[in-house]
Amino acid sequence: MEEARTDILEGAQASFTFAAPVFADDHMRRLFDAAFAYAAATAGPSDKMACETAILSLVARLGAHSTASPKSDEGPTACIRRVRNRIDADPAAQLTLVELAKEVGLSRYQLLRGFARELGLTPHAFILQRRIALARRLIRAGYALAEVAVVAGFYDQCHLTRCFVRQFGVTPGRYASNAV
Repeated sequence: MEEARTDILEGAQASFTFAAPVFADDHMRRLFDAAFAYAAATAGPSDKMACETAILSLVARLGAHSTASPKSDEGPTACIRRVRNRIDADPAAQLTLVELAKEVGLSRYQLLRGFARELGLTPHAFILQRRIALARRLIRAGYALAEVAVVAGFYDQCHLTRCFVRQFGVTPGRYASNAV
């Protein structure tokens, strides 16, 4: 948690105190539930970035209940564009926030915040969108679904199916039968 907080504060070593001993925050509860679900589960390689994102989002939200005043939210557009281009070049690559942030000289939280501000989604959500788009192209080209899952960077065919159904409302198999 301290590492995530240091990342969010961009190295500043300000002390943290809560503004009140008890507070009700439904958004924080949802963030905690998501972070806990990833941390408690045996996350596969494709879930590592989602887990990092959930934990950083939770720790960042804690700042809303701090006595410290929030920092201005300015972001480096060129860095975000470089990360986007990196993801677009190989959506199947197993990337982490640490790796992407280090590559462009940002903290993990700067990257997460800047990406969400500029593109409206987290790097993890963007990667999933790109992988699903790649999977669609491969399905239309006639690849077998198990091969599509591997080539597009999904953990397995079930992971592809879950993401595909969430995005399009149909299974990859049904999409393939209609695409022919």
